[in-house]
Amino acid sequence: EAAPAAKPKAQKAEKPRSGRRRLSYKERRDLESLPERIEALEEEQGTLHGLMADPELYKRDDAEEIARAQTRLKDVEQELELAYERWTELETLAEAAG
Repeated sequence: EAAPAAKPKAQKAEKPRSGRRRLSYKERRDLESLPERIEALEEEQGTLHGLMADPELYKRDDAEEIARAQTRLKDVEQELELAYERWTELETLAEAAG
């Protein structure tokens, strides 16, 4: 006797996507926390700009401290740019979702 043919798996009916989707839990959490994160980065950026503008930093002749401050300022500016991009992305998704 031949084995009975395997039944094909039922496929889930795909819902037509209208291009609109809701934010995931993680995305909602990101959107809620980004303003605080951006504010903290802006404050740190301001502090670092103040430090870099202070002539006393250069009078101390501490090349390592200057380099650390420059590196951190560059990192903060990159983090800030990414945070703004992410915030814009999530706001756009949230508005599209209604």
